[in-house]
Amino acid sequence: MRLHEVILTESFDWSSDSDQQTFMSLKGLVNKNNGVFKTRKQQWFVLNKIVKSEPDRDRGFVMDNFGITLDEDEKLVIVSAMTRWAEYGARSMVPVRFGFVVDPIGVVKLVKFGNKGNMRDGSSIDPKKNKVQFERPANVDAKHLEKSEEEKKKEFMVGIGMTSGNHVGEVGKRMDFGPVELVAKKYVGDSYFGYNQAVEKYWNMYKTVDDAIIYHTGKQGPEKGEKINLTATVKQHITNKKGEKVTTVIRPRFKAVEPITEATAIGDGYGYDWAQGALNDPDQVVQKIDIVNVFKGEGWTDRTTKRAIASQVDEYINAALGWATLPRFQTPVQKYIRQALIDEMIVYSRTGP
Repeated sequence: MRLHEVILTESFDWSSDSDQQTFMSLKGLVNKNNGVFKTRKQQWFVLNKIVKSEPDRDRGFVMDNFGITLDEDEKLVIVSAMTRWAEYGARSMVPVRFGFVVDPIGVVKLVKFGNKGNMRDGSSIDPKKNKVQFERPANVDAKHLEKSEEEKKKEFMVGIGMTSGNHVGEVGKRMDFGPVELVAKKYVGDSYFGYNQAVEKYWNMYKTVDDAIIYHTGKQGPEKGEKINLTATVKQHITNKKGEKVTTVIRPRFKAVEPITEATAIGDGYGYDWAQGALNDPDQVVQKIDIVNVFKGEGWTDRTTKRAIASQVDEYINAALGWATLPRFQTPVQKYIRQALIDEMIVYSRTGP
């Protein structure tokens, strides 16, 4: 039996667990998927955890020392093991080395490096004896790895220093951030004070209504997903690893967000304060809403029946005032306002623009 046949049939003693795991991962792509990454998650792991850990070998160096030509976006990943072809001494131990040429969509080529020498006399790679065990077909399907236009746009913006979201406030100044939502929370340890007194410390990330990102490290805040009003002092403006602009804060104070009521809905949407008499004078509310001009602006044309008009008015009230759909308009003020708006639209439907 010739030497290379012995090497292929014998088991290897891998140089490290990492070499063995890398070989199994990349050889699996070669065996089962034409060398193409199966998922974006696998692509990210191999490129960032395996390929990036390889030495930064110059393409000329790779050609001269390993006999492999690399394109611009390709990198060589080398794994090594040891095998024995006889039962005596170091001369029977021979290194076995494999090179995987990897690009952004997977394994391009698998090469079993040629070898000269042995572990007693010295061993080195002989490029003249290289054997190509796999080459990826030119027409492989890798559409599942393509980035969306939104992802490409985001990467481009990050690359030129532009990000979605902005820094908020002035460093050193205290400000009201308005309603924010806790989107991430992580326990980071305990802070000790006094005599053996401790308080749990958390890293919290909030987003404002304008998608600005707020970081705070300190005591536990609201629950994830909860919206709450935040007042805090701006500590610094930074950019995180994703290229996003982040405002870090200290000494936060939280206040519950008031639920939407008839008063706040009218006040926020139309600048009219229920507390100034609207509940006692709903005609002012109807006048303030001016529903005819609203529907003119929307180009509304369905004025054929009273039912159609009432349906349109109900949809508008639900969207604009935030009143619950069911049960619908239970208070006398709600019923009065609804009927007054319907009556205005009936008159408009009969007289026209």
